[in-house]
Amino acid sequence: MKLETFLDLLRMAGGYQPAKIFLTAVDLDLFKHLETERSAADLAAQLGLQPRALEILLNALVAMGLLHAKEGLYCNSELAQAWLNENEAYRGNIFKHLHHCWGAWNDLESVLRHGHQSTSMEQTVLTDSESWNHVFISAMDDVTREL
Repeated sequence: MKLETFLDLLRMAGGYQPAKIFLTAVDLDLFKHLETERSAADLAAQLGLQPRALEILLNALVAMGLLHAKEGLYCNSELAQAWLNENEAYRGNIFKHLHHCWGAWNDLESVLRHGHQSTSMEQTVLTDSESWNHVFISAMDDVTREL
């Protein structure tokens, strides 16, 4: 991507926003619960989330084309249904893994200043958490399945 204008710089700098919305939705397994139409309040109650905050997130996912909305009900788009719903084609683990790596990227300035991360992400991701280990192994399967 070649940056040529201030608007290009602005779009690049704000690129974390849609990524964070998407990765948070994957981490919360929202797409697995939206195979059929659901209200934000119903989904929030099931998942233990704040209804208004979830509604804002769901509307952002609609704007991104990952969900459809009609009369206050939300459901997966075709893309989300194909790859992010609980089925044999599910590829959400690679996105969960990328979200786990988010913290390491947040520490980039510290790495540049001190020559190392403030905490060892490898230890956290690969040894301290069984669920992260599962996500990592499943993520590697997600990306190699089609090779």
